[in-house]
Amino acid sequence: MSPKLGGKLIRDRFFKRGESTDHIWICQCGAKRSAKGSGYTNFVAHVRDAHLKAYKTLETEFSSQSDSFRSHESFLNFSSTSKAIKIHGWI
Repeated sequence: MSPKLGGKLIRDRFFKRGESTDHIWICQCGAKRSAKGSGYTNFVAHVRDAHLKAYKTLETEFSSQSDSFRSHESFLNFSSTSKAIKIHGWI
């Protein structure tokens, strides 16, 4: 499985937890977002709208990491048995 640019990564990269309550997160720009549930849509939407250039940069970084991962993954598939890949593929 290749790495994925997900909401948790975006939240962790751009936001920090507010001091007053557990469900308030503060962006680097000062915007506050609430996270009472388990989703990250609120964070991703803010970053796409307010920080498009930084979001695109992060997306580019992640796609290059993903390409690198795929090349290693294809090497594993070529040089290993399926049992070995299942056991050690996560490394």
